[in-house]
Amino acid sequence: MPLTVRRLAARVDLELRVVAGEAGLDRGISWVHSSEVGDPTPWLDAGALLLTTAAGHRAPGELADLTRRLVAIDAAGIGLAVGVAFDEVPAELREAADAASICVLEIPYETPFVAISQAVAGRIAEERQATLQRALRAHHQLTRAALEQGAVRGVPSVLARALGGW
Repeated sequence: MPLTVRRLAARVDLELRVVAGEAGLDRGISWVHSSEVGDPTPWLDAGALLLTTAAGHRAPGELADLTRRLVAIDAAGIGLAVGVAFDEVPAELREAADAASICVLEIPYETPFVAISQAVAGRIAEERQATLQRALRAHHQLTRAALEQGAVRGVPSVLARALGGW
């Protein structure tokens, strides 16, 4: 099951809090990136979760603009660390995120970005490992069927069972 913003936010150890854009909780996360530049979108791909302290944003409205740019590239969401540039997630950011259905996670000052990055990387590695395990099992089943029943009879029967066909 792919990692979503909902699943990441549910991790108790990270103490993340969903503060806006609940409609975007099921967006998949392909990677996590931290940036303090005004517009990091040239360096992001679809599914990216952006982590920021907002140190590069002088006004709350700039964060609302950033949110719209993140939506344009189909980003997964934005995580804002509070206690650096802003003591709380600005209303302008929350409103823009709600309007665009992109999730905003409030990151407590005590939660290091690296912990979030490691959680995402670990989950992505688990997903890839599971995919490889499934492929290996399928290969083993197909090989066994071909050797025991012959390729013409064995392989189609294994595929039929696996795909729910006849």
